[in-house]
Amino acid sequence: VHEPWAPALRHAVEILEPERRRRRHRAADEIAGLLCDCLTMTRSATIDSEEMKPALTAKLTTALKDAAREYERRTRRVIQEIYQHGSVELEERGTGILADDVFSEDTFNLFGLSGTQLLLTGAASGAVAGSGLDLLVGGASLGLAATIGAVVGGAGVLFGADRLAKITVLGAPLGGKELRVGPISNRNFPWVMLGRAVLHHRLIAERNHARRERLEMDARSGEHLGDDIDVSQRRRIERAFASLRTDREVDPAVRSDLVREIESLLAESPGPRP
Repeated sequence: VHEPWAPALRHAVEILEPERRRRRHRAADEIAGLLCDCLTMTRSATIDSEEMKPALTAKLTTALKDAAREYERRTRRVIQEIYQHGSVELEERGTGILADDVFSEDTFNLFGLSGTQLLLTGAASGAVAGSGLDLLVGGASLGLAATIGAVVGGAGVLFGADRLAKITVLGAPLGGKELRVGPISNRNFPWVMLGRAVLHHRLIAERNHARRERLEMDARSGEHLGDDIDVSQRRRIERAFASLRTDREVDPAVRSDLVREIESLLAESPGPRP
């Protein structure tokens, strides 16, 4: 840097840094909202007979997945607007990782935690308890009782209607029964959503405002990027996820903790550069 320019450049950085922090905080708040919505949403319908249950369960599960996809699209649009890239169009390149469906096996393999880390993170955070837990990770379902069981299925099992979310039949107020699907109970799902959001933020936050062409998205090769997150931070985030899965309403304190952890991830933004 030309020495006479240094003071002016340092002053510019001092002015811009608070704005960067403000935008990062707003983005973290949006991502936390996305996770809160996705981990607490349900879909329901009246069920008149037991014969209706399979078809209605599949229909409600599809609606639940579609809602998650729309929440993600909405969050991406807002974050692009935060960084004044509202008109940027996303284009897949190479792996096209952010263009892949959030519920695809490849997406879970890349953005979710590995089976080992999902188990260890949940156990250490207190999120894994009891003998009825079913951890669904990266194309395999790991049934857990007192010890880790064997692999019992592939992508078809992972994303089957009976494996993605809780299914409950309730008595309706005016008689009859109500079939409810949700919240999404797959323990790797929020890690997938979080990983995709962090990568999207990086691509947007580091984009040069002088470039208005379509955004090309690329990602490094590898699997289970979530494993790269610091162990202690993963445990804190998992505790927040566990609370969201079990509480009927979002605890403001839990949401605040989640925003803080996400903001820390966005500041580090591990992963590929566009």
